[in-house]
Amino acid sequence: MQSNNKPDDLDKWIDEAIRTAPDIDIPDSFCDKLVSKVEKRMAWQRLIVDFGMKVLLIIFALAILGLTLFFSFQSKSGSDKEIVAFLSHNCLLISEILLCLTFTFFVDQVVMKFLNRKMKRL
Repeated sequence: MQSNNKPDDLDKWIDEAIRTAPDIDIPDSFCDKLVSKVEKRMAWQRLIVDFGMKVLLIIFALAILGLTLFFSFQSKSGSDKEIVAFLSHNCLLISEILLCLTFTFFVDQVVMKFLNRKMKRL
């Protein structure tokens, strides 16, 4: 069973809290700093999500291309599998090229957008 009686100390604490100033001083620019930090965080999240979606689209397109090539060469004779042999022998070179393209794509889509947005503010 709950008691509806308020303790007398609670009213005293509320009155004292209203009358006294807080112990810490909040600077006048606190709100501006908070908003700028939140905007930066939201901008980074938006950039990373956009980049992730673009990368997923590219991976999906490459997977479709790979499956198409795999099934088209699967039904042919062994002499027509030169492209599969070429890809398997040069997988290191292909992975390095893909890594360079991904880095360039990241710089173009994320870093340059962030720097461009930062320069507009100044």
